[in-house]
Amino acid sequence: MEERARKLGGDLRIQSTPGTGTQVFVELPSERKKHDAAAVKVLLVEDHFMARLALRSILGDSPALSIVGEADNGHEAVRLYTKLLPDVTVMDLNLPGLEDLTRSPQFDGRTAPRR
Repeated sequence: MEERARKLGGDLRIQSTPGTGTQVFVELPSERKKHDAAAVKVLLVEDHFMARLALRSILGDSPALSIVGEADNGHEAVRLYTKLLPDVTVMDLNLPGLEDLTRSPQFDGRTAPRR
């Protein structure tokens, strides 16, 4: 985790004191790449934070892709998909709340409008 945080320009510190517990401090830059109109808009849907962070790091390095949103459950995925109309959705198929997607008329397998 420390290596990943540093690669993203941040830091990770762990403080552990016997009898009082462990604290983990993660600092990551909040700057996001500006969205290029020609880039493919990507929505990330993954409930595991570290997996989502890794996907964002890998896909976000490409100038041809723009991460426009992230969700950690099916309900949030539907809301963001409807709002953002991504070109591509990268989704964990074992996601909790996936039934929200299968019941949603907004997310019925139709593609976003073509550009």
